[in-house]
Amino acid sequence: MRLCIPFVALAVLLGSAGAVEKLKPEDLIARHLESLGTPEARARYETCIANGTVTMGGVVGGGVGELTGKLSILSDGGKVRVGMQFPSKSFPGDHYAFDGTDVTVSTIQAGTRSMVGAFLYQNSYLVSEGVLSGVLTTNWALLHVDQRKPKLSYKGLRKIGEKRYHALGYRPRKGGDEIEITFLFDPETFRHLKTELRYEQRNQIAPNSAASAKQVDNTLVIMEDFESFSTVEGLNLPSLYRIEANLTGARTLVYRWLLTLNEFFLNKPVDPSYFKIN
Repeated sequence: MRLCIPFVALAVLLGSAGAVEKLKPEDLIARHLESLGTPEARARYETCIANGTVTMGGVVGGGVGELTGKLSILSDGGKVRVGMQFPSKSFPGDHYAFDGTDVTVSTIQAGTRSMVGAFLYQNSYLVSEGVLSGVLTTNWALLHVDQRKPKLSYKGLRKIGEKRYHALGYRPRKGGDEIEITFLFDPETFRHLKTELRYEQRNQIAPNSAASAKQVDNTLVIMEDFESFSTVEGLNLPSLYRIEANLTGARTLVYRWLLTLNEFFLNKPVDPSYFKIN
């Protein structure tokens, strides 16, 4: 006996096998927040002190070798400070903070900032909006959507390597058009696993063809990765945090940071003076 499957039924079967759940931004955010912890646990998430170690290296064109130092991530509501300190005179570290009003960024030498430090100084809303460090801070952008009212867009599933992620576009309510911000989530757990920042610097129209030929567009891509989640006072927080900054164009630079967090203190008092870099 031959088995015949009507064409319409076959199409439905094949379609469902490769079906992708389309989500509204608010639904994706709601599921992500559920993955962070219960409403009660999230309500208690008022301050966070996360300490650990950081290893930094210039992989391509960096010229700083490999440095290992101390890491601290502090947050209190909408305030945040991230500090990386290295035992090096030429590169003592990177620090940036938001005190609820102003963003401040450290210098590595008098009047000079690192590549990433300069980028954050010029685009300070990345710090104040809580775009960086994900759920490791109480200033995390998706904990404050109702208050900040950003422009959100669901971008479907994006494949990176062998994995697929729900992609959420994020843009501050005011400004922020020059940097493409994308948050990426595990399609099963809805944990936030990656953030991608993409900035493209386009050259202006050149006065002649010879000058135009010498111009090169620059692209900076910063990727954050979050791994090794564990439960801390009812919240699922990552203890492994990777950052890669990749600059291409007139020159090529690649820097990588490996941040390992080995202790968390939640809902402990944080000195307000910490949220300003002097």
